Amino acid sequence: RDTREPERGRIDLVALDRAGGLARTHVIVTADHGEEFLEHGGVGHGRKLHEEQVHIPLLWFGPGIPQGRTVQDLGGLIDIVPTLLDVLGLASRGMSLQGESLRPLWGKKAPQARRAVLLEEFSGGTEKVAGRELPCVWRGMIADNQKVVAGPLRLDRARVENLVVYDLARDPGEQRPRRLGRDSSTWSAADAALLARYVRLDRAVTRLATGTADTAA
Repeated sequence: RDTREPERGRIDLVALDRAGGLARTHVIVTADHGEEFLEHGGVGHGRKLHEEQVHIPLLWFGPGIPQGRTVQDLGGLIDIVPTLLDVLGLASRGMSLQGESLRPLWGKKAPQARRAVLLEEFSGGTEKVAGRELPCVWRGMIADNQKVVAGPLRLDRARVENLVVYDLARDPGEQRPRRLGRDSSTWSAADAALLARYVRLDRAVTRLATGTADTAA
């Protein structure tokens, strides 16, 4: 029986269960973005990277997935396909996958991984990078409960002074932004390491977008 409802984009899980197919089916519930409701002066989504817009759910039900387990570690949409392949025991060779499997995070001995997740949001307009016109995006990173927000497409020396850091552990509502300033001699060792990690991600994404080797900022 076809349990799909194409006109509504839904799958009838009750009918699938009655047909005996649910026990061997993976059901993944997530979203491509959240919504702001005046937390930072706006309504809706787009052009911001605050938590209410980028912190989305990931609910996973299926064979081999432990029931009732909650994982607090960082992950992204880019990790869903690698995770599914890992769970199904399928090789990813030959695929251009940039994410990584989240499966170790729900194991009995899940490592305390220090992952970093890159954030992007189209900000309108274009910018010339390495001779190519690319969309301008706000870009940021979350790592170790620290969030860096910079933009638009490429972080260069002139834009460092506009870079903002949030401590999500102490300021989960992102009401107390910190600006590092252009003078790196005033940064703490932790801030310098955080920015260096962000720059590595930023340049790697720029290389992917332009298809060129990186150049110094």
